Amino acid sequence: MLRIGLFSVAVIFSSAYVFAGNNDKARLENTFECAALYGIWMKMYEEKNEADQVYIYKGKFDRLAKEAETLFKTEGKAKDNFDLKLQQHVDGIARVALKDGRALPSLRAFCDKMFP
Repeated sequence: MLRIGLFSVAVIFSSAYVFAGNNDKARLENTFECAALYGIWMKMYEEKNEADQVYIYKGKFDRLAKEAETLFKTEGKAKDNFDLKLQQHVDGIARVALKDGRALPSLRAFCDKMFP
């Protein structure tokens, strides 16, 4: 389970290749980043008791987490490593958001465009 709290919320994409390129590695990283981001939005809305938004972001998170896991397994990686990698993306986004909360809406727009 992802460790996300109100004060450890939020992140910018940590790898330069994440934004560009259509190769498999870029797709995998984008999928992890956006799953992590949607998980953060889901948790923020949970803390605000906004059930309709929680439902939306839980659906987005679940879909991308499943896709990321499938891509990860295709590379021959273990499930335990998947959970760790997803958590690392959550932690990275949280660090960025704590420095600049305006990054979250921009990242959400990117993810919404990448994964409609």
